[in-house]
Amino acid sequence: MPFLDKEYLLSLGNIEPELKTFLDTARIPTPNYDDLDAFKKVSAQRNIEIMKALGTPPPEIRQTELQYPTRDGCNVRAKLYQPSVIPANHQSPLIVMFHGGGFCVGSPESEEQSCRNFVQAFGAVCVSAGYRLAPEFPFPYAIHDAWDALRWAAKKASSWGADPSAGFVVGGTSAGGNISAILAHLARDEGLSPPLTGQYLAIPAVLPPSVVPEKY
Repeated sequence: MPFLDKEYLLSLGNIEPELKTFLDTARIPTPNYDDLDAFKKVSAQRNIEIMKALGTPPPEIRQTELQYPTRDGCNVRAKLYQPSVIPANHQSPLIVMFHGGGFCVGSPESEEQSCRNFVQAFGAVCVSAGYRLAPEFPFPYAIHDAWDALRWAAKKASSWGADPSAGFVVGGTSAGGNISAILAHLARDEGLSPPLTGQYLAIPAVLPPSVVPEKY
């Protein structure tokens, strides 16, 4: 969920008293999902504010702006997060992240905090890859772009100081979790090399077991 939706949270019931008090007193505007253009503008502004709150990266993290090529000749933004210094005896896993936002909003910065955390916690090399957004670019653009990004990252790993044999994870939040789950299947079926070793799915948009046919 790209916004803190007060009415939605209150409708869930059984929320913590502290959160209810905060929601009752805070002046949180209810998102208007009816006007997508306005929603995108508010989302973009929110991302700016989040980046201000995060501040500059700590000295142990190096961030780089990149672009990856898509199958139809476009270039899409991505951000690379690396340890500033990689010890000679350390192998950095590769983690590729995709943002949420209902396939309509979001940017590589949406996963900046997670990518910084992965670098600090695991000495990982992390890529947050954007993808073209709906409704201007409807399905399957997001999936095609993300698959192109994952294959690009696999090829570029060694030049970034990453060693996929130490770990090669695809992950994301919400819509990005959906994308990552699909990419895991594509990587398996298409024989991605080097192979993935795991998934990181945060609140992914996927089917619950109750609606999946028993044979699957």
